Amino acid sequence: RTGNTPKPDATWSDWQPIADSTDIASRPGRYFQYRVTLTDPAITVRRLVVYFQHFNAAPVIDRLGVLPVGLDVSMSSPSRPTVDLRQIMDSDPTAMNLSPAHALVRNTGDAGAFSAAWHATDPNDDDLLYSVQLRAVGDGKWVTLAEDLPAPAFSFSSRGYPDGYYQIRVIASDKLDNPPDLARTTERTSTPFLIANSGPAVTIQSQLGDASAYTITLRAESANNVLDHAQYILDGKPDKPLFPEGNLFDKTALTFKLVLNHLQSGAHSVVVEVVDEAGNSGTAKTTFDVP
Repeated sequence: RTGNTPKPDATWSDWQPIADSTDIASRPGRYFQYRVTLTDPAITVRRLVVYFQHFNAAPVIDRLGVLPVGLDVSMSSPSRPTVDLRQIMDSDPTAMNLSPAHALVRNTGDAGAFSAAWHATDPNDDDLLYSVQLRAVGDGKWVTLAEDLPAPAFSFSSRGYPDGYYQIRVIASDKLDNPPDLARTTERTSTPFLIANSGPAVTIQSQLGDASAYTITLRAESANNVLDHAQYILDGKPDKPLFPEGNLFDKTALTFKLVLNHLQSGAHSVVVEVVDEAGNSGTAKTTFDVP
């Protein structure tokens, strides 16, 4: 008989007789109980084997996230495990502690680098393979970035994709340990994240002055990201920091006033670079003469 409670109760099936080489007639259940009735005292039961098949449950992806821009994730191979002799002799070989692979995270410095990582489990302890897909928010078409990944992480470059919000979808499959008709899959979609590879637009609004003080007014604007820092180079010399009006980088569009004092007479050049929080940069260059 079979049932789904640890102790048999009224919900269990009735006892069903089993003939030689006959499937168990009881309905599927989480628990199984057998009873042997001997009519001949000379008969001894030495061993009983029950063959069964687990219901193949679908994998579960309980977490999925897109890492901050510029981070790359790779999985290192597990170190050679050390197994104690007592573990080998243990009646339960699954008790051996083997080191899993480790995730290595490094900063690439590339504003177009993205990584996705997730946590997945399988109720049947099947090995899982993953597919990773990408789409723009509002677009019904998913683009496959990778298939049959054994590790729960993937890094990719967003260069070439239009600026905007995107989503990652991960599909987990247990097909490694199941026949095709019984393999199960599950999927999870990330929250939207921003791909913004366009650098800030930097324009010179005005420039005037003389040798005592020459002022250049600039405007920098990013379509998606808050501006992070700026610098300028005068006549090829080492760069110096440049701050916006108010001295605070807190907006996607800011105005800068660069005041150059005590310049020598002659031609001069200035290059200004503005960088946003994603690491994208924009530049503007101008030349002028001082009497």
